[in-house]
Amino acid sequence: MIHYARSIVVICLIIILYPATMALAQPQSVPKLTERQLDKASYVTLAKEWKTYIEKHGESAEALFNLGMAYYYSGEKEAARVAGERAVEIDPDNPKALAFLAKILAKSQGEMDDALELLTRCREVAPYHEDGMITLAAIYLMRGELKKSEEVFKTMFDQRIISRPLQDHAYNMLVALPHGAVLITNGDNDTFPPLALQAGMNFRNDVIVINRPLLGLKEFAEAILLKFRRN
Repeated sequence: MIHYARSIVVICLIIILYPATMALAQPQSVPKLTERQLDKASYVTLAKEWKTYIEKHGESAEALFNLGMAYYYSGEKEAARVAGERAVEIDPDNPKALAFLAKILAKSQGEMDDALELLTRCREVAPYHEDGMITLAAIYLMRGELKKSEEVFKTMFDQRIISRPLQDHAYNMLVALPHGAVLITNGDNDTFPPLALQAGMNFRNDVIVINRPLLGLKEFAEAILLKFRRN
């Protein structure tokens, strides 16, 4: 009889505490595309879950960062920006929030200076933050500041921000090319590793790496043309 009564009490406690426990549970963190890519519907769902979580528990830089990421990957760029701005406002020293907002601002040519200010702060609080370094290198490339981008790529190589598999892939891309070759790339994963390898190991610097989408930017195209003339 005693054991039966105890069982009833335990069951009642579970029934009472379960909703409270569930209410405290955070939604899953939004994965970066380099980790795992979800379908658009999943990002939309995550955005709704993080928005509901924030409404119930209040704002935090971490929650707003995840909300912004979900918005960004679901195509809601303006909502992502608002979430990123609020995250930085709440916690100006949060490297994830700083790097995320900088990435959004970097997409706009007129706001690159603001993005660089955010990344300067990001490097002060987290000198080797992966997303911050990647965005910084991308901005320098877009602005045609190849020397500055090389310095960032060297740091990325030294700090092992570029994964070993990507480094090996970059090595295989570069090693067999003839002297003075041109390597045309399309995305971050095939552009950044060879540039980091060149900067970090002084390896195959005779090869000119050109990101095809960036050729549409005047500053990058002019910098590449100047590099051709020097080579």
